[in-house]
Amino acid sequence: VATQSSGSSGINAEYGVNRKLFNTRNCARDEYEPDLQTLVRWSFDLLDDNHDLKLTTGELTMLTHIPYQDCGEAFYRLCDKDLNGVLREDEWAECLGCAGCHRPCQVFQSERNDRDRNTRFIQSLVRCEDDGTCARKQCERQFGRHKLCWCVDESCRKIEGTSSYAAMDC
Repeated sequence: VATQSSGSSGINAEYGVNRKLFNTRNCARDEYEPDLQTLVRWSFDLLDDNHDLKLTTGELTMLTHIPYQDCGEAFYRLCDKDLNGVLREDEWAECLGCAGCHRPCQVFQSERNDRDRNTRFIQSLVRCEDDGTCARKQCERQFGRHKLCWCVDESCRKIEGTSSYAAMDC
């Protein structure tokens, strides 16, 4: 995986992620260094104790026990871009300086799960590829019977005009 830039700041993303997650004073680093994407995804999965695809302040408390790290409540508040009180993987990756390192389908699934909790008769049927992108066809079950499907791109954005209740391929 190529080293990714963290935007206009020009800061090397690899340095930012490694500096925030590892420190030579408290972490032994051997000859194997994971790529940025692996590091961001691994750390998110490790911290997400309840596997709800979101990090809460409670799940980040273990970071306060790591000496010489820039973690804790201030880190959490700065990372929560949409101010909803939880961190999705895209917010986590961006906060670590590697905005493109998240799994788009995991973020999509998290957003759909939130929507489903507030919608009585709709159940999302999110499908993800092994590489973290969305399967081309996404669906939801409505009123326990009808299945509405549509096509998406790799970033899980709906392709307009593709919704159908009939069987379809994307």
